[in-house]
Amino acid sequence: MSQMVESATQFAKSGFNETDAAQLAKVSSMYQNIADEQLSAGEASEFIISQMKAFNITAEDSIHIADAVNNVSNHMSVSSADLARNLGNMSAAMSVGGNTMEESIGLG
Repeated sequence: MSQMVESATQFAKSGFNETDAAQLAKVSSMYQNIADEQLSAGEASEFIISQMKAFNITAEDSIHIADAVNNVSNHMSVSSADLARNLGNMSAAMSVGGNTMEESIGLG
């Protein structure tokens, strides 16, 4: 429960309203559970926020971030942690270049 509150607080600090922050905290918690390495609530929230902002993803569609990373991690020889690190490093530049999140994950 404390991790959900920490996540919701992180989203609220980033400018999301209470409803979106609560929904995003659930997505962040799910991402923590599927990640290949242990993540804090803050780390998971930061990853979700950075991808939402880079690729203009709404709170309603934010589950797609965790789903996409998990899907590639499950079917390719790359960990979700490696994908998250790569996306964190390149997502803003890839988005400016017109690439989608899915294309960026594939390149990662």
